[in-house]
Amino acid sequence: VDPRHTALSVDTQERGSDAVLHLARRLIAMRRDAPALRIGSFEIIDAAEPLLVFDRIDGANRIRCLFNLGDVTFHGGWLVHRIARQFYNDTPDGIIGNEDAGQMSAWYIFATLGFYPAQPASGTYVVGLPMVRRATIDAPGKQRLSIILHGSGDRLKKLSINGDRVDSLALPHEAIASGGTIGFTLGP
Repeated sequence: VDPRHTALSVDTQERGSDAVLHLARRLIAMRRDAPALRIGSFEIIDAAEPLLVFDRIDGANRIRCLFNLGDVTFHGGWLVHRIARQFYNDTPDGIIGNEDAGQMSAWYIFATLGFYPAQPASGTYVVGLPMVRRATIDAPGKQRLSIILHGSGDRLKKLSINGDRVDSLALPHEAIASGGTIGFTLGP
């Protein structure tokens, strides 16, 4: 049997966590469980890891979210950085889309800090890669939040909150609201 056919067999697909069948099932479950994802289009992009792009047109705005479909640390931060650099700048047309409600600027700020409330009602933030080495957020009546980037590269190697390693790609709102330090360590 030709090896190309064996790789596509259902039996092989069932065993592989990175197989197309497994990813398709995760995509269907994701759409079913998150009402905000039921309207829009999905595309799996050509990358070293299974990375899904969700696009939705909302008026003049194109909303783009990235989802890691693999079972390893998210490596798609390069795409978020490319979008931020390409579509946001200090020229008269430096913000893509309709900025009336401020959501485009908010996306940029979150992208710069390295996390984003992809589904705000969930109380969690999706982890990305910060675009700054250090940031400090001072909110009235709250503890100071510091974001610190260690190392270099285009992959997240370690995430920590107040020095404790975090093995999830989602930050709980409480971790951000209570202040402290969120550390991102990058590598190749």
